[in-house]
Amino acid sequence: MRTIFILIILFFLSWEKGSAQEYEGPVAQTLPAPDWKEGLKKGKVDGWLYFFDDNPEERMTSSYKEQYPLANISDRNSSTAWVEGEAGSGLGEVVVIDFNPQAKNSLPFWIWAGYGKSQSLFLENNRPKKIKIYLLGTFCHDCTPRVCMQGQFSVVGSVEKELKELNGFQEIPIPKVKIEYDSAACKGPGGHDYDPEHYIYKIAIQILSVYKGTKYDDTCITEIMDNYYYTEWLKKKEEEK
Repeated sequence: MRTIFILIILFFLSWEKGSAQEYEGPVAQTLPAPDWKEGLKKGKVDGWLYFFDDNPEERMTSSYKEQYPLANISDRNSSTAWVEGEAGSGLGEVVVIDFNPQAKNSLPFWIWAGYGKSQSLFLENNRPKKIKIYLLGTFCHDCTPRVCMQGQFSVVGSVEKELKELNGFQEIPIPKVKIEYDSAACKGPGGHDYDPEHYIYKIAIQILSVYKGTKYDDTCITEIMDNYYYTEWLKKKEEEK
């Protein structure tokens, strides 16, 4: 009986130890972060994204102010916004979002440029005027039980769009979906099987010019969403009336 009791105690101790290991702190991000601005120029974005419990927002934008992170452009809340973190008007700054062309009702995409919380904040801050939309793709990705990595994105296509000075949503074009097979040459973790099902897309939006704010020289984006979430947002607003 004493032996069984000891074995039970050892079992629970080992279970607790295993649980602690499974949920220990975030994975060290040892692979280099993407240099979005330089990579978009040359058509190949070196660097890697990490996906685990923490949102990798600091790697999916070229800059941001701490209190206005990239997560704000996908929270379906018109009272929050992403704000670029560089000195000046934010020309050349980049935000990156997920894109799954196989998802139901994903196109078109919609952007709410500027700080949409109020008309006064919209006018006081810079709003993107001309933007360049890039479609990025990669075969380079890998997952462990604790973390997934994606990187070495190639520019698949791009298109420019001049936005209206509008405190609300407006449609933006997405370049034609295709696979860039050169992106299978991965430097680091990732696949090389050329299976189209394993090709991952992102959308990068770069600010080329702005409508100047009356008070602040910060450029803001309130929301970016695909058509599915835009439709759901409209439904919710209609229900709130």
